[in-house]
Amino acid sequence: MNGNKPAGTTKVGLLDQYQVWCYLADPFSRHFPYPLYIENEALVEQAMVDYFLPLPALTDTPENTAEIERITALRREVMDDYLSFKTQMRDWQGLFQKPRPTAKSLEEKKALQKEIFFNHIGEWLRETGRHDGRLCFFEAYATASKFYMHVAKRLLSMRTTGSISVERAAKPMKNNVMIKTRNKLQKEKGLVLLRAGLNMRMLKTAKKEIIEAAADFYPDSDEESDYEGADEADE
Repeated sequence: MNGNKPAGTTKVGLLDQYQVWCYLADPFSRHFPYPLYIENEALVEQAMVDYFLPLPALTDTPENTAEIERITALRREVMDDYLSFKTQMRDWQGLFQKPRPTAKSLEEKKALQKEIFFNHIGEWLRETGRHDGRLCFFEAYATASKFYMHVAKRLLSMRTTGSISVERAAKPMKNNVMIKTRNKLQKEKGLVLLRAGLNMRMLKTAKKEIIEAAADFYPDSDEESDYEGADEADE
């Protein structure tokens, strides 16, 4: 549950890194009865900030050097604001309904993590307002916060997708694109072909939905049917 991939496999664990970041950016996670044990938490927090504020590619130009310096400085500001958010200090002091709970030791976190059940998570989400509760907290109290603008807001904008749906969408890569008769096809070009197929499927679905919606919005009236019958008789 620490966001790391299990050793010797390409699969992720129970939680991936984005879900761990959502937990770190959640204003209500500090009161979750079963806090997550996150190994090397400081490195995970820095990786979260660096991901949403990526540095440009290195090129020997003054503009590029200035941009790298700007983003590096912004990273420090965002991390500083996040630490204030985490500790409920500075601009974040007084914004939380409850005081910051006493920190638990790593051993306690490891022990509590084994006691988490889905009903605990569901109950906690209902009590804290689910997604809307988090969004309302930031929009009401910290809409201009650097941490919210550059990290938390983008995490709140992500949508989740079931792994089965993802695998179903990617099946053409195995069955139609990267097949044995195309063994010289490079991975990058294969991804382009997969995206083209997914886009065509999406456009076909969207076109079908538009036609069905138009049919429901403009039903054939009796008068139109009479006109059509008259036209056929004239012909």
